[in-house]
Amino acid sequence: GFFQKTSTVKTWGVRMDYIFDLNTLETTGIIECPYCGRSKAYVYNNATGKLSSACNICGIIVSVEYR
Repeated sequence: GFFQKTSTVKTWGVRMDYIFDLNTLETTGIIECPYCGRSKAYVYNNATGKLSSACNICGIIVSVEYR
């Protein structure tokens, strides 16, 4: 399937939209839920930052820091 991620950035009052085809980005890893091991998050090349997300299987919130 074709998946897209759209992000909006406001710079100097101008709105800029970026659309990424996630299928064309290189993945460098997969993070599984540390509690149930079934839900997954994909790590893309040069990803940095933090993510907090609830597992869609067990519902526990997991915080991840990308470096």
